[in-house]
Amino acid sequence: MALTWAQVSDMAKLEYLPVMIDHITLEDFAMKYIRKMKKVENVNYEFVKSFRTSFSEGTKMMRDVTEPLAQPGQRSYKKFVGTTKWRNGVIKIYEPIAQLMKKDEKAFIDELSQEISGIADAMKAEQERMAYGDGGITPLAKCDATATTSTDSPLLISCTSTKLLRPGMFIDFLDSNHSPITNGTGLEIEDIVDDNSFTVRVKVTGADLGTLKTNLSNALIYHQGGYKNETYGFMSLFGSTDNTIFGIDRSKTSGAWFRPQVKRIGNSSNSGGNTTNSMLENGPATGTPKHWELKDLDQALKILTIQKKANKNELKIFTTPGIESYAIGLCQQAGEVMMAPRKSIDLWPYEVIEFNGVPMLVGNLVPDNTMFIPDMSGFVLFEAMKLQFSDMDGNMWKWDNGYAAYVAFLLEAYELGHYTPWKCMTIFDMAQSY
Repeated sequence: MALTWAQVSDMAKLEYLPVMIDHITLEDFAMKYIRKMKKVENVNYEFVKSFRTSFSEGTKMMRDVTEPLAQPGQRSYKKFVGTTKWRNGVIKIYEPIAQLMKKDEKAFIDELSQEISGIADAMKAEQERMAYGDGGITPLAKCDATATTSTDSPLLISCTSTKLLRPGMFIDFLDSNHSPITNGTGLEIEDIVDDNSFTVRVKVTGADLGTLKTNLSNALIYHQGGYKNETYGFMSLFGSTDNTIFGIDRSKTSGAWFRPQVKRIGNSSNSGGNTTNSMLENGPATGTPKHWELKDLDQALKILTIQKKANKNELKIFTTPGIESYAIGLCQQAGEVMMAPRKSIDLWPYEVIEFNGVPMLVGNLVPDNTMFIPDMSGFVLFEAMKLQFSDMDGNMWKWDNGYAAYVAFLLEAYELGHYTPWKCMTIFDMAQSY
């Protein structure tokens, strides 16, 4: 008996979707933690959240027993004002594949599985990247002054780094004013050639292609629709004291209460592999990595736990493989056992080491020379729509003449937040090698 589109829809929703969600959050520790600890708040597309930031102050000291008793104080409440970010993806079943529903069900299901696996991989990579990002402010890469000398599509593009790019990703080229470059948006990356070049398919030829190639000089590369429109990540939540988050301008005095601890490695020297005179200082990254010592990391944890009252059991360190190796080397040099042997922790698929009892997790896409130390208990997911297939009219599959295929759309709407960023720290300018 041949499959029907209704059966295929049920299969996608009931069998594939739960597996997709697990796969998408495979390396997104924050999202897995949030869902396990039920730190999800259901909101509308636009939302306002009020929450208490201090207790009622209702005590006083008495000079004598005849004085009036204390007047009750008021609890302090603050507000978040936010908008969830929408993300979508498309699954395509081309007509020749659809014909297999009647002739070879197994072959059709295999093709469907491959298509769903592909979109799951793409959404996983994107979510992991956004988890450490700044909400789409920083471009994924920047084209070189001579972006391309190609004469036809696909164009070979040279850029600063392809670390955050991947084959199949759709991108926008924007100019220095962040305006879309004509014929340069919604283009698909065909291949990653090396660390500094990739190929992209373009839609124009002739004079229009020549103009596009000229305009790509020093162009900024963003994920399609992503400029200032990605979900908040660690860099936006914990990596700045002067950005605006949830309507709170942290550069102003009125937003000072919501600032994270943003540090960098100060003056240091390195002689024979031994670092001296390093120190934590306030401020954003300078762009110059400096050598650091174990005392810097120890100081960071004490600032968070003793001064800011972060729960040490809820602290996690997210950093790069180079910084992890650097820390291990420092411990070996000092002859100290400050890091526990590698072991597994709940929700993280890889082994980790610990520094003074705080797990150090290596994130594939953590920015270079950077360490994030969030208090996990403050995370919150503002969710307007769980990941689901769109079928508002009761028909999940639509015929698309442009693709000559049946298509189904995945939709979700959420924003990542944190109620207590002052209990979290970002450390910049950390050397990753001696």
